[in-house]
Amino acid sequence: MYNPVSFRRIPGYGIIMAYWIKKFARIVGIISFFTIFFATLDMSNPLNIYTMTLAFIKGIAAAVLFWFAGFVIGDIVFKGVVEDVPKEEIDELEGGILQRVRQTRQESDRKIPPLKPAQRDEAALKASAKMGQKT
Repeated sequence: MYNPVSFRRIPGYGIIMAYWIKKFARIVGIISFFTIFFATLDMSNPLNIYTMTLAFIKGIAAAVLFWFAGFVIGDIVFKGVVEDVPKEEIDELEGGILQRVRQTRQESDRKIPPLKPAQRDEAALKASAKMGQKT
């Protein structure tokens, strides 16, 4: 089914999406680097080599961690919010498992004829007798 609003049909959409995801991850990484770097510096002696080196290493570690987290979160957010997937196509994306289950249920429902009221009562009596209950 054609969806005119779907962004996946735009040529080069994947390249544009990857660009914005990388840009988001880079911005998050840079912000985290400077935040951790300046928070770790000793303000009484900011030019101390030991504290500056320690702050730089912590800043790099935070930048790498938050860059990776920003990349994953950006991928989820941009693709989840911007891209719309119709409910009919979700089954196909999941490998069609739900679609096959629904089809087999419909086929099995068609094969079994509905019971008449008298047959339902007899079936209920037989089932309760098998379970040892009296009705």
